[in-house]
Amino acid sequence: MEFVKALLIFQQYTLARVTIPPLADISERQMHRIGTVADLLLGKVYSSDWRSISIKVSGARIIAAQSTPSSAIVQMQPLVVDLGSKSIEFDIEEQYIFQRPTCLVPIEELEAMPDDEIVELVPGEDSKLIHRLPVEHVPRMVEVD
Repeated sequence: MEFVKALLIFQQYTLARVTIPPLADISERQMHRIGTVADLLLGKVYSSDWRSISIKVSGARIIAAQSTPSSAIVQMQPLVVDLGSKSIEFDIEEQYIFQRPTCLVPIEELEAMPDDEIVELVPGEDSKLIHRLPVEHVPRMVEVD
């Protein structure tokens, strides 16, 4: 029943035809993602801890040059759900917000590295990761007088 509810939620956000796929075609991982995407579309915000994130050196230089840690890095990805033989791509991007990232590579070393090289950022004071949709896509309660 929850699976069908999720598909109905998807249909509200896409013009693509959403049909019930054979459940045998959907893995447990895909089923979890289906539930997560449905929750995100309904306005749920997930939070967890993060350990590291990869970033280009050009971005890491900006973070390393700050005297106080950055408040957050926001990573945007297209919101896509896999329904077995069919994928649905929504016109919404999901946000992953990494709180207080810190670059452990000294700024002097970063300056000598090529811009496209990849380095890791780790959490500073706060290791919270927030996963949500941008605020403009979150449903709001409407007050009726």
